[in-house]
Amino acid sequence: MNLKKSLPALILTFVLPGLFAAGEDKILQERTLPTTPPMWKNGRKENNFTLKETETEVSGKKVKALEITLLPGQGTGAEICFLFRPAVNIGEWTDFEFDVRMDSGEPVNGTFGLVEQDWKGSFNRPFVKSSTIFWGNESLVDRLALKNAVFHFASCDMASAQSRILSNLCGQLRFRFDVSRLKHPAKVTLANMRFVVRENKYSAEYKRFRDYIRSYKPDYSDSSKYLLPPETNRLDRPVAVVKNGKALGSISYRPQDGVVVQTAAMELQKWIEALTGARVPVTDKIDDGLIQLAAGKDAFGGAFADAYRKLEGRDGFAIRVRDGRIQLYGAEPKGTMNAAFALLENNSDLIWARPHKEVGTVFTRSPDFTVVWGNNVLDNPGSPDRGWNGFVDREWMARNQCNIFNGGGGGDISWMNAEKLKYGWHVVRHLYGHNIGHFVYSKKYFNDHPEYYSLIDFKDPKTKKVMRTRRAWRQYCLTNPEMKKVFIENALEILRKAPKETQVLTIDMDDTLEMCLCGKCTAPVTLPAGQTVTMDDPDFRSTQYFLFLNDVMKAVNRGFPKMQIKTLAYFWTLIPPRCEVDPNIRPEFALYPRPNDKTPIFAPENRRYLGYLEGWAEKAKNIDVYNYHGLGLDFPRPLSEVNAWDFRVFNKLTRGVSSEYKHNGDSDKKGCPVQMWDYSAIEFWVQTRLYWNPDRDVEQLRKYFIRRTFREAAPAIEKFYGAFRADWLQKPNRSSIGASGPGSTEGYILNVPGREEAMRGYLAEAESLVKHPVAAELVRRLKAAFEDNIAKAKAAAEKKKAARAKTGNEGTR
Repeated sequence: MNLKKSLPALILTFVLPGLFAAGEDKILQERTLPTTPPMWKNGRKENNFTLKETETEVSGKKVKALEITLLPGQGTGAEICFLFRPAVNIGEWTDFEFDVRMDSGEPVNGTFGLVEQDWKGSFNRPFVKSSTIFWGNESLVDRLALKNAVFHFASCDMASAQSRILSNLCGQLRFRFDVSRLKHPAKVTLANMRFVVRENKYSAEYKRFRDYIRSYKPDYSDSSKYLLPPETNRLDRPVAVVKNGKALGSISYRPQDGVVVQTAAMELQKWIEALTGARVPVTDKIDDGLIQLAAGKDAFGGAFADAYRKLEGRDGFAIRVRDGRIQLYGAEPKGTMNAAFALLENNSDLIWARPHKEVGTVFTRSPDFTVVWGNNVLDNPGSPDRGWNGFVDREWMARNQCNIFNGGGGGDISWMNAEKLKYGWHVVRHLYGHNIGHFVYSKKYFNDHPEYYSLIDFKDPKTKKVMRTRRAWRQYCLTNPEMKKVFIENALEILRKAPKETQVLTIDMDDTLEMCLCGKCTAPVTLPAGQTVTMDDPDFRSTQYFLFLNDVMKAVNRGFPKMQIKTLAYFWTLIPPRCEVDPNIRPEFALYPRPNDKTPIFAPENRRYLGYLEGWAEKAKNIDVYNYHGLGLDFPRPLSEVNAWDFRVFNKLTRGVSSEYKHNGDSDKKGCPVQMWDYSAIEFWVQTRLYWNPDRDVEQLRKYFIRRTFREAAPAIEKFYGAFRADWLQKPNRSSIGASGPGSTEGYILNVPGREEAMRGYLAEAESLVKHPVAAELVRRLKAAFEDNIAKAKAAAEKKKAARAKTGNEGTR
């Protein structure tokens, strides 16, 4: 995407006012760089800039500044350097910051950078916004065009720099500018250049996280206890449900509690039969049941009134035994279902380890099913909403206490609703995905009304020429009143045809940064309170979008008063808008592209996104997080340790979190990502359990999963996964959703002497120990995934080696 025509000057990262602003932090320590020209060097042979020390005013204070005048016609780039002698330890600082002012009528591209003292590593942060940088995992949505003659505060966190400068010793700081297209001298003024140690409200939590990671070691203690019921909440007198293969009573529910409670009863029957071979009868006369399921305030004659007060509004659950009968309760029907699944798991050795229909569930057959655990249980989730953005694995999600199982593409997915509703879908949505283009469908309207669609700078794939033209699937021309009228009419027609139980209409923007560049869509927006938002402001496009969506919401609510609209807060709209947001709009905060998966959202390199989320939490009452921790798992990246910290933050600010993951489900059918599940089911399961309670001990969740899933082979499998976990967590290099199986295998297995052989040995030991037939198959699949990634990583390494050799040979001719 070519943004130069729409951005008049230099673009630079700086913090939005009120969004985790550095000015709200406390500076504990600082080291200021001089502004005297002799202290700065020319990093190139061309003399295409001049330096001058000036006195200027920044935020009402007189300060010394370094004035750089960039000269046209001499080379393509200018480089202004400051040398550190001795090297500066960037690990001792949290940020490098400065104030910058541009005086130029032309756009100027530039970067800020640091260079390791031995030149082995360097870190560069570009000034200029572009789609290339955005997709390169730089969070640039808050980089603004600098207005001439105005100072802007700029900051670079040192955590990001440390990922490229592994020794932490920096020998050079530099500013680079692209002067290749400069026709007139351009002036850049830098003031208050300094390394700082900043303290903010998350600093103590970040220190705790770092201390936790530094001291992390895998726990290889015996985990046999995890095949038994929990030691807490045990009954004084266990209740036998099946004895010697015969059912001793029935499972009963109330019809008025609906399909979710009925499904829960049927799930109890299904899994007790799988465990014992006995089919326990299911009835809709609750007083007759040995296991009784009910939901709501009036259930069990109001006996759960206290539990109801604690559980109201969430799908938590209570379990108790009265007069020898087991009572499963939720304030909501989904809570009763969660109670049923908890009862099954905690009174057997069963685990729903993964969705796979043949090998996904592991348990031991027994002629008896006795309830040992279930004495006055009350368990409430940390958030109202939790789950994964897929559909085919919904039963597995539900059995692990999720209530979000979205997915199904961008069209009409209402045919999926019935199955979702059976398992306690948190809210009934109509349509899905990047679907905004369906509301004014280009096949119907574009030829007659191209003005409805975005005017963009389009690069012709054949001629490579860039032309400004109208294109579909690039949002819309949001300021076109006729387009808005058609959009609203079509949205209302869609809702008239939608299933009657629909609560939320999904309207998600196209998966692109491109927005309309017509005169009206780039003109300043004046809000009712008198504020003016311009193209230079990072929240301009977000404000424009939500002003449009507010009008759509108001029109929809005239016809459907209780209807809500769900929309992604994504790309431009990740930044909260300046305008108010209609209370019936449900933003779904899409944390993309996250700079580093190895650190929590409050870590320095990720904190800009936390600022956006905090801004959204003040702006809208119903926010969910659309996350990506289900991606990049072709290698079992140990994300759970980090995500426990993230989920605690999300639970304070939002209704909960779901994640995208590879589609088509856990199946051996062609096109399904079954190997990902073979290798990384542990991460999906542990993260799912952390949804419910992010305060749980992650290491013990791992041990529980491995013991129940791999049975006799658990000690060896623990060592297999533990072989690289501390290394992955503690190494400073970043990881993101783009992580590949072979790439991670090379970095964390092949490049560590002896690790490949050790891990292969653990798998061989597991094969010799395992007896349970399903666990044995899972060990086999794990070994196959490991060996496949090893082979691919070695092939990729050989290919790179050959390429380097070829380049070297060509260079000596």
